[in-house]
Order: sequence, then structure tokens, then C-alpha cells
Amino acid sequence: MRPHNAEPSLNDSPDDALVARPDDALGVHHTRPPAPRRWPTWLCLLALGGVVGWQQWQLHDLQTLGGDQRDQLGARVSQLERSVSQLEQQGDERLSELRDALGEQLSALDSQLNDTVVPALTTLQEDKASLSSEAVARLETLEDKVAKDADGAQERLTAMDEALEHLDGRVTTLAQTDDNHATLITALQGSMAALESLSRDGRAALGARLDAQSATLEHLEPLVDKTSSTLDALATRIESLQSDIENNSAEQLASLETRLTALKTDLATQQTQTRDLQQSQQQLSETLKALPEPVAAADGDELAIKLKGRFAPLDELAALETAQRSLDSQLGELRRQQTALSAGLEANSQGASEDTREQLRSLDASRRQLSGRVASLLGQVSELEQRVSRLERR
Repeated sequence: MRPHNAEPSLNDSPDDALVARPDDALGVHHTRPPAPRRWPTWLCLLALGGVVGWQQWQLHDLQTLGGDQRDQLGARVSQLERSVSQLEQQGDERLSELRDALGEQLSALDSQLNDTVVPALTTLQEDKASLSSEAVARLETLEDKVAKDADGAQERLTAMDEALEHLDGRVTTLAQTDDNHATLITALQGSMAALESLSRDGRAALGARLDAQSATLEHLEPLVDKTSSTLDALATRIESLQSDIENNSAEQLASLETRLTALKTDLATQQTQTRDLQQSQQQLSETLKALPEPVAAADGDELAIKLKGRFAPLDELAALETAQRSLDSQLGELRRQQTALSAGLEANSQGASEDTREQLRSLDASRRQLSGRVASLLGQVSELEQRVSRLERR
């Protein structure tokens, strides 16, 4: 269906023709367009008057507002002009004051320059000239001193090289001395073994001789009655002396072997210390070569003192070598006395009773002397051990 206000057309259906329209009869078709709608004239005039009045009112407000702003701007401009004139007046006054103060300061600075700075500059130039001359003189003196110190350092280095060469020779000598000590200890041990073997052989020979003498005395029946008591006493005396000599010899030999073993250990320690000293000397030589000449010259005296204290045990080692040589000579004398004692015992077994008593007395005296020698030897060994212990503590 078409709307009721639609224009008629040739395509209208019968159903559309039956639709009721306002102010139209049923079945009547429109033949002309409807009249346009118009505003009333009075309404248009009223709206136009309102618009014109509103514009006039706005224009009047703008004119009133512009006049007020113009008055305010004029007052502001006049105030700014007065402020500018005041600022110009103050600026002129301040500028004149600054000019006066600057002139006074310039005059004061000029007078101060003439009174203080110029004389100070003159004095500084004079001081500079004197200091330059003094510095040149000191530099020449310092150069002379440096040359003298360099010569002294060279001389000290030469002396130090000579001392090091001497120490090298001393260390070589001490190494040879240590080798001699080791050889001497080996020989001493061999001598002690030979001494012990000789003592056993002497005791065996003495027993054989005593057995032969007993067999010979059995054939001397007339003398048996007279000398039996004497021979018993002599046999008892000889056995006691033999046991005493064996005990003393065994104890003394054991003590000597113990002391010699300790001495050998101490000498090995001294050899190790000598090798350490050689290594220290080599390191010291390399350090001295690496040091600059002024430092080496300054530390030369202190180094000499340290070297003297470092190699002090070597002097005591030389004294120890001398004491060991004395010990060797005393051990040789001990072996000779032991041999003489064995010979005396053999002669005692072959002699008569009176000769036997005299030989026993001499043997007893020899035994006492031998005991004294052994005691002295033990004392010297203990002294050597004390020296070695002191060297180890150092």
C-alpha cells in the first residue's frame, strides 16, 4: 500500500484507490500539486527586528568596552612614561656614581702599582738572578759529589767482587774440609773396629798363653807348692784386671761409637749448611750484579757486616776440624797404649812371679793412664757436640 499523501500515478492499483485521504472524496484523484507553506510577514519582520536590535546592542557594548580599555591603556602608558623617566634619572645618577668610584679605584690602583708592585717586581728580578747563580753553583757541587760517589761506589763494588772471590775460595776450602771430615770419620770408624778386633785378639792370645803357662807349671812340681797360692792370687788378679779392661774397653768403645755417630750426623748437617751457604753466596752475587751502582754502594758496608755474621759458623767449623784432628791423634795414641797393654799382658804370662808383680803394677798404671786418656777423649767429644749444637742453633 502507498502512503496516504503519495502522488497519484498510472500504476495505482484498485486497492490504493480505496484509501481514504483527508479533504478528499473517495475515488477522486489529484490533478494539481498542493500549495506551498509560507511564513507570516509579521513574524519575519519581528525576527529581523530582533536580530538588528541584538546587533546594535552588541555594537554599543563593544564601543563602551573599547572606550574603557582606551582610557586604561592611556593611563598605563602615562604611568610607564613616568617610570621610564625615573629610571633614566636613576641610571644617570648611578652611572655618575660608578664613574666617580671607578676613577678613585683606578687612581688608588695606579698609586699602589707605583708604590708596591713595581718595587716587588724589581726585587723578584734581583732574587731570580741570585737564585739562578746559586742554583748553578749547587748543581756544579752536586755533579762533583755524584762523580765522587760514583767513583767510591765503583771502588766498593771492586772490593766486594774481591771479597766474593775470597769467599768462593773459602767455601771451596770448607767443602774440601767437609770431605776430609767424612774421610776422617770413615777412617776413625775403621780404626775403632780394628781396635775392637785387636782387643779381642789380645784377650784370646792372653788366654792361650795363660793355658800354656798352666800346662808348663804342671811339669814344675817342686815349684807348684811354693807358687800355687801366688799363681791363684795372680790368676784372680789377672781375671779381675782382664774383666775390668774388657768392661771399660767395651763401655768406652760403645760410648765412642755413639759420639762418633752423632759427630758424623753433625758433620753431615754442617755439609748441608755449607751447601746452603754456597747457594746463598751465588744468589747474593746475582743480586749484587742486578742492583744499581748507587744502591750497591749504599748497602756495601751493611752487606759486609751481614756476610761476616753469616759466615761466622764457618770459622767455628774450622775450629771443629782442628779439634777433630786432635781427637784422631788421641785415638791413635789410645790404640798404641792398647797394643802396649796387650804386649804387657803377654809378657806377664811368660815372666816369673816377681816380674809378674812388677808388670801387673805397670799394667795397672797403664790402665789408669788409659782410663784418664779415655775420659779426656770423652770430654773433648762432648765439647765437640756442644759446638755442633751451637752451630745448629745459629
